Amino acid sequence: MKNTDHSTAPAPALNTPIRSAGRAPVYQMQPGTAADRQAVSDLISDRILQLGDTMRTNVETPGTTLVDLVDQTEEGRPIVWLLHEDERYNGFYDRPTILRLIGDVRGQRVLDAGCGPGLYLVELISRGAKAIGFDQSSDMVRHARGRVGPGVHVRQHDLDDPLDWLPDKAVDLILATLVIHYVRDRIAALRELSRVLRPQGQLIVSTSHPTADWLADGASYFDARYVEENWSCGMVHRYWQQPLQHWIEDFTAAGLIAERIVEHRSVPEMVREHPAAYDRLSREPGFIAFQLTKRAAH
Repeated sequence: MKNTDHSTAPAPALNTPIRSAGRAPVYQMQPGTAADRQAVSDLISDRILQLGDTMRTNVETPGTTLVDLVDQTEEGRPIVWLLHEDERYNGFYDRPTILRLIGDVRGQRVLDAGCGPGLYLVELISRGAKAIGFDQSSDMVRHARGRVGPGVHVRQHDLDDPLDWLPDKAVDLILATLVIHYVRDRIAALRELSRVLRPQGQLIVSTSHPTADWLADGASYFDARYVEENWSCGMVHRYWQQPLQHWIEDFTAAGLIAERIVEHRSVPEMVREHPAAYDRLSREPGFIAFQLTKRAAH
């Protein structure tokens, strides 16, 4: 990646993507005063609403030269929301796959774990579900609440923490889309999601495809480890990658059974907007989804 010197940079702005590597574009952000930072924060908030999609990325921000668009967790771990400029993955790739998987949700109580700005919540409600959601980011909770209105329960919560505000067997369906690879203890989080799921309920998990991680990283496919990617804007992106077998083992350890595995395919509309991405994703996997159920108690 090319390092950019911002010592004489003008007013802060979102620049062209500095990295894609098969995933969503990442924007480099210029330094500025507190007022400049707030202006960029407002710009990104507006962009979130305009695009209707985001990608959560765990990062560390050494120094103070980055725009401070950080939601601190209780542990002080920063989260930056990096935008999909063209909804390349969620609009044409992940979301259509997940919506096909969930089926008829009329009258069902559905939990969106890591709901972002509330796009799935809107779709679930339109299909007749009684949807609730949570997200780690206070900004995303605010956007989701604005999108679904005051009658839908959306709260700030970290998936690394117990769902102590939900009783056992509280929901019929759980969505956890593109979030599990950022969780520190995946088995504990999956067990907690299983706890609040009713016996015949379903948990839908999507994550980056292990083969896509391997192709992008170049290390052994069989390694299970945290990956760190250094971006030229000074961020260090951390996420967990592991082979398919390890995902199945995690689900089993959490008391879940993978009833169906779906390797994402782009919808045909993508070819008009993003022909290169459509061509690549027609040949190489990007994401994978698991339809999980609770293992029957003996």
